[in-house]
Order: sequence, then C-alpha cells, then structure tokens
Amino acid sequence: ITFTCEEGALVGDLIDRAIETGEGQTCWLHAAGVNEDNVEVASFAFEWTVKLKS
Repeated sequence: ITFTCEEGALVGDLIDRAIETGEGQTCWLHAAGVNEDNVEVASFAFEWTVKLKS
C-alpha cells in the first residue's frame, strides 16, 4: 500500500502564518492509500498543529 498526501502547499502556508503571527496554526490534511492495482483502500484525515520553537 502506498500512501500519498497532495496538500503539501498547505503546510508551507501554515508555516508562513505561524512565522508571521507568532502563534500556533492548525489545519487538516488528508492521505489516501492505494494498493498495487491503484484502488484506494484507505483514507485518513489528520489534524496538524505547527508552532514556533521556543
């Protein structure tokens, strides 16, 4: 099974906002898993939070 997420640009935006505001930022990203026949066999949604290192 191969998992992919096509929302990488959102992560860059999230990091930029965290840097600009100095506050933690949250977003939901989705990942899909496909088997060797390219059939989707799994789908996940993850909530990610990014904050500046103290």
